[in-house]
Formats: sequence, structure tokens, C-alpha cells
Amino acid sequence: MRVDRVLSAGIGVVVPIHWHQKLSSLWNKQKFKGGDLPPMDILYAAAVAQGAGAAVQLLDIGLEGWLGAEADRKTLAMLPEARSECTLWLCIRLNMPTLLNDLAFALRLKQSRPDARVIVYGAPVMTTLDHWVKSVPELDGVIYGELEAVIGSMLQAGESWLSTPGLIDPAEYVPVDPSKLFSKEIVATFDNWQRVKDLGDLPMPAWHLVPFDRYSATGDPKDCGAHVQASRGCPIGCTMCPYMVHEGRSFRANPVSRVIDDLEYLNKNQGITHVRFRDPNFGFDKKMMVDLAQKIIERDIKIEAAAELSLELLSNEQIDLLNRAGIKTILTGVETNDEECLASIGQKIKVNSNLEAKIRHCHSIGSFVFASFIVGAPEETWESLERTIKYAREIDAQCAATIMTPFPGTPMFYRAIEEGLLKPEMRYDAWDSYTPTMRSQSLSCSDLTTARLWFRVETIIPFKMRRARRSGNPGAIAKTAASLLPYYVVRQALRGYIFIKRNFFAAKPILPTSEAIAGAKQTRRALWRGRS
Repeated sequence: MRVDRVLSAGIGVVVPIHWHQKLSSLWNKQKFKGGDLPPMDILYAAAVAQGAGAAVQLLDIGLEGWLGAEADRKTLAMLPEARSECTLWLCIRLNMPTLLNDLAFALRLKQSRPDARVIVYGAPVMTTLDHWVKSVPELDGVIYGELEAVIGSMLQAGESWLSTPGLIDPAEYVPVDPSKLFSKEIVATFDNWQRVKDLGDLPMPAWHLVPFDRYSATGDPKDCGAHVQASRGCPIGCTMCPYMVHEGRSFRANPVSRVIDDLEYLNKNQGITHVRFRDPNFGFDKKMMVDLAQKIIERDIKIEAAAELSLELLSNEQIDLLNRAGIKTILTGVETNDEECLASIGQKIKVNSNLEAKIRHCHSIGSFVFASFIVGAPEETWESLERTIKYAREIDAQCAATIMTPFPGTPMFYRAIEEGLLKPEMRYDAWDSYTPTMRSQSLSCSDLTTARLWFRVETIIPFKMRRARRSGNPGAIAKTAASLLPYYVVRQALRGYIFIKRNFFAAKPILPTSEAIAGAKQTRRALWRGRS
């Protein structure tokens, strides 16, 4: 299992490992080679800690490839000996899919090094703290907020460090009544989450602590993939989106000059060109987006960058400018081609021909479009899915679908509870965007697993064949068609299976009551008013 630590507002998402990757790993002795640099919160927090006078060392266990007892042993071996004149702080980042393992690791470190102050932090803390906090009383602290917003004050507070806003003592913390753990009343506690109010107040990320060559699959720093943040927060407020919960509904812009400095350092000091902007909606502030692109060109920064944005809202001139600046990969959320499903996730922009025109324009100038969809909104049916697949096959973009994941704290999470759609068990490792944690009113969880696979094979075939035909090479077309033979076989099998499922063994529908519908609307209003 590999967790992409920066996705879903830093909660982390399990990246599926395909069968050919599993086979290659059997004879590949290298456990880990290359990958994206550490998440931005770590790099910002490291710089803040150094500014507070701390000596900082980054340890990326994923980069080292350590597993289980090996991770414990080698981590402990790297730690300095206990010294009375200074304090050893161990800050451990939590991810949702690995939450219980991460907490167990922190507890083992504390047991082995009782002199250290062991702190855990991360986006999952906001919405899951009350579920597990009483199981880790031995830990010294839990950070309730963005690490870089808390760590400076914590390090400078001396013996009163636990009084720092955003710090929680697990031994003293009183969690909410268990009966309210899955109640939307808990949303009010999210207001205590500490955030960096002005991203411009942060120092430059601690790039100097990163061994760039080790993050490169070739050993050359220029082949690293780096993340850069131009903003945090998203005012749009889609009902299933963790960004508006964890990063907030307020749009927090990183000054363009600071973003340019980061890009220039990575490009001109390290030779890095592969960049992904880790913004919930890169194009939300179009003036800022245009200014940033213009300055990338003016400073002659050479990047091949990707950004998530609402493509249908950009003009052709803005798309051209992004292309000239090197932002040539556009990730855009289409989500669904069904009006009821679209409305249920809070989208106000309908999928329409405007998007198709923008995609055609991107292809004409050499930009690449990646369109993301979601399978499994409460209103999802085989018919609505079929409409979405038909649309996805027609647009000239690479399409991929995740399964509707009602991340804890989102309006969709509470709606799924109220309407009886959420699975009764809360498994942190299942909140990975690929494992069904809720059903729709008409499709079971197993149906949704099948539905996502159906979407995959129905869309990958026309996409790859279009690319091959665009080359105009008959040999490439024949080779592509041959490589897709397994997909054709799976597609036909799925079509037959789904026909039988739809007509003879349909899942018993769960229809929402009027009370559940009213409760769902109330939940959405409560969160959309600006909470968290």
C-alpha cells in the first residue's frame, strides 16, 4: 500500500497498486525509489521550528522503505541521546488510511524514549480526535490545527507549552459523549482548529533539509516531483469535499511573490521542472492565477506543472497563458453527468458543451486534460452512471473515477448517516476514495465497486484509441488495440453482469425519509454558513 500524503486536504489517499506493479516488486529488491517530496505542511513547519531556535531533522520512513519493527529500530537509532539541557521533540504526521498504525508507532516511540515529547498531528485529527484520543494517554500532545500554525509558539512556550492554542493533552482531554460521535453537533468543535491566517507570514519552506537526489528515481534532483501551494481553502463547499472542512471555506492566498520564489528555487537551484500546485481550486482567484502565470514567464522559470481548476470557467486566453507558463496539465472535476447527483454534491455548475469546447482548445495548444468523476452519489443508479460514462467517452480527456467517500466532517458524511447509507463500521483505512464506505439509495457498496471498474474500462479504451489515431501511425494504432484486448474482454463481461444485475438482482433501494432529507439540508446549511 502506498499513501499519497497530500491528497484530500492532507488526509491522504491510498494509491491503487496495479497487478503489474505488484509482480515487478517481487523481483525488485529496491523497496522505494523516488517519489514526491515531503508535504508542504512539514516543510513549512520545519522552517518555523528553525526560526524558533530548534535544530530540525526530517525523517521520511516512506522514502527509507522501512516497515514494521525495522521502522521502530532504525528511527530510534537515528535519535540523539537524552540530554538534560535540551528537549527532544518527535512530531509524527497522521494519515487517515494509516491512522491506527501511525498512532501505534508514536506510542512505541514514546515507550522507548520516555524523555522525548512525542506529538502527533495531521488533518485527520480534526474529525476523528474524539474517536481515539483516550487510547493514547501516554502521548505528550496532539496538535489540533495546522502544524505550522502551532509549532513556533509551542517551542517558545517553555514549560507551559501545553497551554499553546491548538495543543491538546491526551491524558486531560475530555472527548464528546460517545452518543454524539456521529452527530453533526460535533461540527461546532471544528471551529477550534488552528490555521495559519496569513500564508505570507510563513518562512520559505525548508527546502534545504530535503535530500532531493534521494527523492529522484534516477538519482538526479531534477527528476523529482514537487508540490507548491498558491492557496488554501475553498469557498465553493462541495458536500463531499474535505478541503472545505480541513482548510476552511475562506480562500487564503499565498502571495504571488512567495510562490514565485519557491518555484524559482526548485527550478534554478535544483533543476526541478515537475511541479503540482496543491490548491483546492487553483483558478478560484483568476486575477492571482494570471499574475502568477505572467511572473513565471517573466522570471524565465521552466516548469511542467499541473493544477486543479474548473476548466469550464476559464477563457481561452487564460488557458493559453497557463500553457505558456508551463502549466500544461489541467485537472478538472466533472464528477457526474446526472443533474440530481450533481445537485446532491452541491455543484452549481452544470456539465455542458462549454467544457467540451475548452478541452478541444487545450488539445489544440498542447495542454493535457485529466477529468475526474465520482461514482456513488446518494442518487446514483445504473442509469445515471450510464449517462455519465457516455459523456466521459465523448469528451477528449483522460477520465478517472473515484468512489463517493463521505469523509468525516463533511455534509455528505452526516447525510449518509441520516439516510442509512453509511456502512455501520468506521474503518479509517477504508476512507481512501477507492473503497465504498457508503452505498447509494439504489446501488449497494459492492455495486459501486463494480461501477467504478465499469467506468474505468468503458473510458480508457476510447481515450487510448483516440491518442493512437491522432498519431496517424497505423502500427501504433494496431499496437494500442492489441494492448487493450484484456480491457475489451473485461468490458464485455461487465456489460453482461450489469445487465443481469439491473434486470434481475437489483439491490433493494433505501429511500430517504422526509426527516432524513430535512436533516441533510440542515447539515449542509450549518457547514456552508462558514463553520470550519
